[in-house]
Amino acid sequence: MLECFCCPANIARTVVETNAYAYSISHESVWINIYGSNELKTELPNGSVISLSQSTDYPWTGNIKIKIDNISGSHFNIRPRIPGWARSAQLFINGEVQTIDLKPETYPAIKRNWVEGDIIELRLPMPVEYIQSHPQVEENKNHIAIKRGPVVYCLESVDLSDSLHMNNIVFNPGSKLRAVYKKDILGGIVMLEGKASYIKTKCWESDLYKPLNIRSIDIRLIPYYAWSNRGVSEMTVWLPVSSL
Repeated sequence: MLECFCCPANIARTVVETNAYAYSISHESVWINIYGSNELKTELPNGSVISLSQSTDYPWTGNIKIKIDNISGSHFNIRPRIPGWARSAQLFINGEVQTIDLKPETYPAIKRNWVEGDIIELRLPMPVEYIQSHPQVEENKNHIAIKRGPVVYCLESVDLSDSLHMNNIVFNPGSKLRAVYKKDILGGIVMLEGKASYIKTKCWESDLYKPLNIRSIDIRLIPYYAWSNRGVSEMTVWLPVSSL
């Protein structure tokens, strides 16, 4: 029998096991798979004992600091994961920029004779990006999804006034969305705020044609994972656009 990954038991199991996925160990390397504030105490197969501490507000920011707290041997590699979306990543060690190749979807090896107190800083730019799907996905033609870093966003009806209908909102990809941290919403999230166009709904009665009535409105988008936590609502990830 096949198991459904999204059932409550499997979700709970995945959350509990996340700490086991955060790092991997090989003979001479510590591989960093998941970013988040935490501490690691481990021993490599070559006998080196290592303690690291990671501090970050990821995924809201792309700034990640990893400190070497304790080591028994200095010869090992640290391999941070460069996500596929992270272009133009930068790496600093003790405040000095490094020239190592930080290609997306790789684990570059940082080779160094480490000492206690060394600090690695990884900076992953997080611009707002507009994503389009394959043209053969008919339902998504002339629509875009919006993401920032690893987080996909959605428009939720909770953030619209009662007089506005979600299906009448059209987004202009040339518009600028700004990231704003809201500490009082859903335990603290980064929302995206900006402008969109709204096609005013009319009573058609027996009319076949009417002049198009469009006005500008303010919109807010929340992380997709966070929807349906503020009461009954509608949501959409794919937004119709005025041009591509």
